[in-house]
Amino acid sequence: MNRWIKISCLIAAIFISVSCTLPAFFSQESSGEEPQKVESSPIPEEPTEPELTPSPEVLDCGLDLECFNGAVVSCQKSTYNFQQQIDFAGTEILNSLLIQIVGNEEENCVFTLKTDEILVSISEEAVEQLLESGMSEEDIETQRLTIEQAQVDAGFDDTCRGNPDDLISMLLRWEEGKFSMEDWDPFSCEGKIFAAAEPVILPTSTEEVPQPTEELPPVAGNLLANDSFENNPESTDPHWEIETRNTNVVAKWTSEQSKIGEFSLLLSATEPANQGFPGWFTVEPIQISQGEWHIFQVWAMSPDGADAFITAEFRDDSGTHFNSQTSGCVDLEPNIWKAVSFGILAETTADVGSIRLGLQQCLTNTTGTLTHLYYDEIYFGTTPP
Repeated sequence: MNRWIKISCLIAAIFISVSCTLPAFFSQESSGEEPQKVESSPIPEEPTEPELTPSPEVLDCGLDLECFNGAVVSCQKSTYNFQQQIDFAGTEILNSLLIQIVGNEEENCVFTLKTDEILVSISEEAVEQLLESGMSEEDIETQRLTIEQAQVDAGFDDTCRGNPDDLISMLLRWEEGKFSMEDWDPFSCEGKIFAAAEPVILPTSTEEVPQPTEELPPVAGNLLANDSFENNPESTDPHWEIETRNTNVVAKWTSEQSKIGEFSLLLSATEPANQGFPGWFTVEPIQISQGEWHIFQVWAMSPDGADAFITAEFRDDSGTHFNSQTSGCVDLEPNIWKAVSFGILAETTADVGSIRLGLQQCLTNTTGTLTHLYYDEIYFGTTPP
């Protein structure tokens, strides 16, 4: 990270005017003496003091963390721009966060956080994959803009109070790429990200949930057992487990809704965290044949505006996670089951030994609102379902 300090200076020019004096003659009555010639003395000039260059009210440290940390020690009014570059399955997100020290409040230092800029780009390789999966260039650009706007909508606009040493420690961890929701434990924060949302009670309805008219695709070639979740997913092959990702998610195997059969998987949450979206994940990665095309599809439904988000985590032969592919956040029309899917190119799986699947809840567009998301009828295989 380049470090620089933007220092502005004012240069004062001092102009000294010099008064020119002329002799003045006064006439007296004739007395036989030579008239006295009186010369006026010059008007003394008042000393001119040079203008002092004022010190800036707010120290702008730009990208220089060392400069900012020096100001934080004394809680001096200052600003710092923290930039984070994230590469997520071919989608590159630049997040610029402006942090400003406002001043002291008793023993606490008050600082604000505001998302300054969000830029989203999709790599050429990812674009080629999306085009081959059937998306048009217009669809890809729409998806990019949607991701970018979603990041903007979920950005910071908050005020925090706390010990300067805790702020310095947090920023040093951030610079090393270490992030956690526990970072905020020492601070008292309020605003967009930290607002406590009131739970929204889902209204009950006596009307039957509309079902799609199309028939379910055949499940031949499905590499997954219990594809309709009719057996308990936490004890049936493949096993599924819940990862809260440090959110307030409630996840369960439920008979409240289903696409076909009796059961489905439920996710419901209100607040995101910086550890990713919560969801159901396969306990054991699924072994695949390297260099083969795969498709991942699952049906999703929400009665109150939740967004679906499915993930395929790629692992090498040693089981190490090295890459991922996702559907992105998918909008769902209320009470309508929708197929969420993506294809995995054969070239992508060349070095993949196994894949771990995730059924997650995108909380980007629903922060502060309790929404419910159901998943059912899952398919993962090498032939179209």
